[in-house]
Amino acid sequence: PFVSGAAKVIGLAISRRFVVLGAFVSGWDLYVAAINACETFTHVAEVDVTDVRGVMAATQASIEALGGLHGMVANARISGPTKPVWENAIEEWDRVIDVNLKGPFLCAKHALIQMQKQGSGNIIMVSSLSGIVSNASQASYNASKHGVIGLCKCIAHDHALEGIRANVGCPGSMKDTAMTADAPTLLAHFLYARSNFHSLCSLTSLVAVGDPTPLQVIGSQFHLDSISRENPDVMHPHLAGDVGQH
Repeated sequence: PFVSGAAKVIGLAISRRFVVLGAFVSGWDLYVAAINACETFTHVAEVDVTDVRGVMAATQASIEALGGLHGMVANARISGPTKPVWENAIEEWDRVIDVNLKGPFLCAKHALIQMQKQGSGNIIMVSSLSGIVSNASQASYNASKHGVIGLCKCIAHDHALEGIRANVGCPGSMKDTAMTADAPTLLAHFLYARSNFHSLCSLTSLVAVGDPTPLQVIGSQFHLDSISRENPDVMHPHLAGDVGQH
């Protein structure tokens, strides 16, 4: 498989799990210096997931390096600004949507071309707890992660009869990421908006800060049974670090 955003935290943990399971991994990242010498990866590529030609070229390079493409993980993302909707600049909104939603779309689009030729494949997308319950003052991030769930469900429906599976993981906040670095600001927004039920629910994505190691379970998706042809869909879990499929 190829894994976007492979240089840090969740992406690196997933990649390492794939290797434990016997897979060869192509690591994609905008900053590949950190993984160029990493033994985890059979192949690395410097990729901007918002760039159509770049994603197309990296997909082809991964196919050639790995001898095919049995799966992909769309993990690259940015957290975006923490501010009310009306304060968001159009450029800020566009950047988050481009990376977090257009990115997974482009990765899946080009991976599916190869998977359809093979008659098999597994697409995994990393959404977020924010794709289920919205965080206050993170409109672009929330919207992008809700969109990832919808995109992945559509792919599952469209390709279930072709031997191609699609699954989505919804982790909570991870240690040593931009999301937790801004934790005091987020907490202040959550507490101020305590009368809003969804804002209260969203506290779980802040206080249940996780270690990326449990996210390696996403790497086990390649060993799950094929998605049901009678009910081709994905389950979006409500626990940080959990992954579901049926």
